[in-house]
Amino acid sequence: MLAKLLPPYSLTVREIALEFGISEDTVRSWRARYRVTDRSHTGHRLQTMR
Repeated sequence: MLAKLLPPYSLTVREIALEFGISEDTVRSWRARYRVTDRSHTGHRLQTMR
Protein backbone atom coordinates (compact mmCIF):
# COMPACT_ATOMS: atom_id res chain seq x y z
CA MET A 1 0.00 0.00 0.00
CA LEU A 2 2.75 2.49 0.92
CA ALA A 3 4.45 1.76 -2.39
CA LYS A 4 1.62 3.66 -4.04
CA LEU A 5 3.05 6.87 -2.56
CA LEU A 6 6.08 6.37 -4.81
CA PRO A 7 6.45 6.53 -8.58
CA PRO A 8 5.01 5.31 -10.89
CA TYR A 9 1.78 5.64 -8.84
CA SER A 10 2.61 8.76 -6.78
CA LEU A 11 -0.81 8.81 -5.15
CA THR A 12 -1.56 11.32 -2.41
CA VAL A 13 -2.23 10.36 1.19
CA ARG A 14 -5.88 11.29 0.63
CA GLU A 15 -6.20 9.07 -2.45
CA ILE A 16 -4.72 6.08 -0.63
CA ALA A 17 -6.98 6.64 2.39
CA LEU A 18 -10.06 6.73 0.16
CA GLU A 19 -8.98 3.66 -1.82
CA PHE A 20 -8.43 1.53 1.29
CA GLY A 21 -11.18 3.02 3.45
CA ILE A 22 -8.86 4.25 6.20
CA SER A 23 -8.14 7.67 7.65
CA GLU A 24 -5.43 9.95 6.31
CA ASP A 25 -3.88 9.96 9.78
CA THR A 26 -3.52 6.18 9.60
CA VAL A 27 -1.71 6.40 6.26
CA ARG A 28 0.60 9.09 7.68
CA SER A 29 1.39 7.05 10.79
CA TRP A 30 2.14 3.95 8.70
CA ARG A 31 4.37 6.02 6.43
CA ALA A 32 6.24 7.43 9.44
CA ARG A 33 6.67 3.92 10.89
CA TYR A 34 7.98 2.65 7.55
CA ARG A 35 10.51 5.46 7.36
CA VAL A 36 11.85 4.62 10.82
CA THR A 37 12.40 0.97 10.01
CA ASP A 38 13.98 1.88 6.70
CA ARG A 39 16.85 3.74 8.38
CA SER A 40 19.98 2.22 9.80
CA HIS A 41 19.83 1.44 13.51
CA THR A 42 23.59 1.44 13.92
CA GLY A 43 24.84 3.85 16.55
CA HIS A 44 26.62 6.95 15.34
CA ARG A 45 29.58 6.30 17.62
CA LEU A 46 31.07 2.85 17.45
CA GLN A 47 32.77 1.58 20.60
CA THR A 48 36.43 0.77 20.09
CA MET A 49 38.79 -1.13 22.34
CA ARG A 50 41.62 0.88 23.80
